[in-house]
Amino acid sequence: MGSKEDALKSWSLLAVLIGAIFVSWPVLGKYFNSPVWTLAIVFLGTGIGVCFLHVNELRNIDPPELWKIAIILVITALNVWGVHAYGMNSGDKSIPTGAFLATVSISMTLIAPVYDFFATGSIPTLKQIIGYGFGAAAIYFIQGGTK
Repeated sequence: MGSKEDALKSWSLLAVLIGAIFVSWPVLGKYFNSPVWTLAIVFLGTGIGVCFLHVNELRNIDPPELWKIAIILVITALNVWGVHAYGMNSGDKSIPTGAFLATVSISMTLIAPVYDFFATGSIPTLKQIIGYGFGAAAIYFIQGGTK
């Protein structure tokens, strides 16, 4: 069994890899001058791929209760808007793509522990809270600070 530090390095590397993948398609959509097609292809392929990868699990476990499905559907509707806005603004020639994607990513970093707290009661460590403070400062500076 590996140490706590090994586990942290492992999921940290995975998180960086996922982040690199998540920001690749909007940049390509802008580069290809086709953000709408890129958005549609990526998410259609993602939905099909996820279902394919988990087909056995989907067959062998009961679906969530109806009230949970209702909440998931509301979040899905919000996610549709978020993904649309993410893809379209990433492809907008008047928006600096790198700064926009970094702001979205850091915002996710800052909001995730709040959601986690309300869902699971998990409380961030002091080091993590300091890291979130740096994230908030990063957004300030990415947006131009005081100019």
